[in-house]
Amino acid sequence: MHRVLPHAEAMRRSALVIGHGGYGTTTAALAHGLPLVMLPLHPMIDQPMVARAVQDAGAGPALPKRASSARIASAAGRALGEPGYRAGAARLGTGIPAARAPQRAARAPQRAADAIATVLVAH
Repeated sequence: MHRVLPHAEAMRRSALVIGHGGYGTTTAALAHGLPLVMLPLHPMIDQPMVARAVQDAGAGPALPKRASSARIASAAGRALGEPGYRAGAARLGTGIPAARAPQRAARAPQRAADAIATVLVAH
């Protein structure tokens, strides 16, 4: 058991990621070309949007947060067994530097806020 396991190390040891749709883990998984099973937990933040984007790109299925363990296991089996999911993850992950994905994702909201502020000040 690890107290803290860096994303890059965890992803190198993984074949699949099951997550809630947070940017850090999602971008790290995609940077490593790993398919995902997404279970967004909070409807008012970005998790459902991220899960839909992953699903729409063919990188893995999105499930409701209260999905049964059998349904999660079935989705994980599909994500591991169908090569299209790994291909979708690789397509989405192209251009994401694997070692820096979580740090880049963490800075994204600030970059967006800065861009919006620049537009507002300009007008």
